[in-house]
Amino acid sequence: MDKLNEILTRISNIEKHLGIGEEIKYKNMKPAYDIKEAAILLGCSASKVRKYIEYGFLEKFKIGRKVMILSDSINKLIEDNKKIVKTDE
Repeated sequence: MDKLNEILTRISNIEKHLGIGEEIKYKNMKPAYDIKEAAILLGCSASKVRKYIEYGFLEKFKIGRKVMILSDSINKLIEDNKKIVKTDE
């Protein structure tokens, strides 16, 4: 876990130096994403996104048969996980 924290800290420092922090990456998001797009944004599989929906971590709605995920809930999930990583250090 120490190695992971060290790597995340280094990546964060590089992003700050280059001016590409998380707030820039996630500021100009679409209002909603389908499951595949959400998986790409979150860096996980589509099945993991479905589990996040099942557990209530992501808010969804349907357009016909297509499941869409609100970008606000994606941002909230990212922010909540950043807090967890920071408290583990």
